[in-house]
Amino acid sequence: LNAIPSIDLFLVAKDKAKRYKQIEYLDIKQFFKEIMIKPEKTIELFEHCQNQCSEGTYFFVVGDRVNLDIKLGNECGMTTIWFKSGKFAEDAPDDDMAKPDHIIRDLADVLPIIRVQSH
Repeated sequence: LNAIPSIDLFLVAKDKAKRYKQIEYLDIKQFFKEIMIKPEKTIELFEHCQNQCSEGTYFFVVGDRVNLDIKLGNECGMTTIWFKSGKFAEDAPDDDMAKPDHIIRDLADVLPIIRVQSH
């Protein structure tokens, strides 16, 4: 992330019993401007992230649920990156708003997309 100046990361996650323990175990809290763990992901949470940044900021949503994460990101006008892996990898977009801008299978592929899109 050092190769990209001024990047703010937000974590929007659904509240599950182990979520806080996962964040603690992975030791990733320090990478995020804000961590929001809520009962449900909503468009208001994504808009909140947008409101925390200055005008002209590029926004990217990286999510594994095409019909939730990607759809909410698209509804907010963000660039969407579907991490097509795990439990929801075989889900198909329900409608055009759930179609991602990019599809990746390895999280290492996020950075090249951000570099290209934000220049």
